Amino acid sequence: MADERMAEKFSILDMIDRKAGAARSEPERPEPVAPEAAPAVNDDHPPLPVAGDPYRAYSRLSSRPVACLFFLPKNMLPVGFLYHGLERVWMAEGERPGSGPKLIVRFSGSEVTEAVIEGRNLIPLCAALGRMAIYWVWEQPANQPAEDDAATVIRSITFRKADG
Repeated sequence: MADERMAEKFSILDMIDRKAGAARSEPERPEPVAPEAAPAVNDDHPPLPVAGDPYRAYSRLSSRPVACLFFLPKNMLPVGFLYHGLERVWMAEGERPGSGPKLIVRFSGSEVTEAVIEGRNLIPLCAALGRMAIYWVWEQPANQPAEDDAATVIRSITFRKADG
């Protein structure tokens, strides 16, 4: 008697038949799909600026780790580098007479690339980059004045391949 119950409970054919019968009696319905929600805005990682936004040289400082640093040159096409590839940040003398120091940011990766930033009052930006605490850096659009004389202003962002 116990053998009959064991055979019934563990018969593979019975299990297949039971599942097939259940599937025939009640068709499976797909899970309802919720409408796609807009991506959540992370207040700590503000959106990239767009044409027409008031000029600011760089995003506000983040209190959380930032994965990627975006550069926005005059054409407003973002160029991003992962912070984990940040190798060095330093100030160097400008190459043109009368120009102030420039800021150089070196990234290693599939190729070593340097972002060269020229402008004024770049030391706060250098410190923020060294802390990996900003999300984007924006070159000043031609039609946008700086907030004030003490503000950081980026006049030029260029990229160059560097020797590894």
